[in-house]
Amino acid sequence: MRINTNRKHVENWLRRTRRELMVSGRLTEIAILLDRVTPIASTSWQVRLQGLLTGDWIPDSDEIILLDRMISLAATGKKLSSEGDSSQQLLF
Repeated sequence: MRINTNRKHVENWLRRTRRELMVSGRLTEIAILLDRVTPIASTSWQVRLQGLLTGDWIPDSDEIILLDRMISLAATGKKLSSEGDSSQQLLF
């Protein structure tokens, strides 16, 4: 029963996140920030986020938390890329 509940929450999160990433420029804005905060060697965040939109990539729990934080910052209109912000400050 718990697995079904968790799956439902993830599916709801995916639906909400996909809507957020469809806002013009949001995917690129978040991908640039994520590349700065947590660089990925194998693929870029841009590719991963596009995979999220198409259903080709499902993030793990740590990535969900990180994505949620970045999307909430972008949605509130907080400036994400100011020069004074360190990567660690953006995470907390």
